[in-house]
Amino acid sequence: MGCLQSGDVLLTRDPAFGKAGACAVQAFLCWGINHGGLAIDPAEFRPDGPLRSKKPDLVPGKKYMLHAVLTGIKVWDLESYLQKMAKGKPAGAIYARHLQISGLDGPVKRSSFVAAMDTVFGEICEKSYEGNISSMLTGYCDTCEQLCPCCKSHGDDNDLYCSELMARVYITGGVLPRERPADEFSPTDFLDSDGVTIEKTSFNVGFSLGPIEALPLLDED
Repeated sequence: MGCLQSGDVLLTRDPAFGKAGACAVQAFLCWGINHGGLAIDPAEFRPDGPLRSKKPDLVPGKKYMLHAVLTGIKVWDLESYLQKMAKGKPAGAIYARHLQISGLDGPVKRSSFVAAMDTVFGEICEKSYEGNISSMLTGYCDTCEQLCPCCKSHGDDNDLYCSELMARVYITGGVLPRERPADEFSPTDFLDSDGVTIEKTSFNVGFSLGPIEALPLLDED
């Protein structure tokens, strides 16, 4: 967990019987995961920027997860989240995919990305979770787009669901092109990506996703 950097993808599988929604997507949609977010290390963010100004209790060097849940946009202590996952019967899981930035200008790109992530947090921190079920379904039903125009998203970002937040950060930070709206992405798009292509688009030059890694669950003892 210590090697996580801000912007790395975090994908979770909640204990199957812990939440009705988790049970539904795992059993009926056959998703290996049901939720996603992005890693945050406050040490990478400006002390006077939106994230650390609005979340002064965040500890530089600790790892957190930025995500959209039913109660809004949250920044959770990742260690505590791993402990929570370990309590399930069966236990849940959290997977990571590192955001890889290559090229001689890699450090500049990373700095620019983190600054964009900070800006996005300031823009969305008061937003609500997406309440429009059809908006979430259009992100999942990509194969229907050619058959039915209503299945194609038009980029509504009034409210956000988890993978929409992730994609918005990646688009604003220059990781993904702007042609594909953020609300077309589902958590499984980040899981199933080959690291170079994702959700009918490709990562911009110099960016890719690393392989899937399971984070070790933590016992409170």
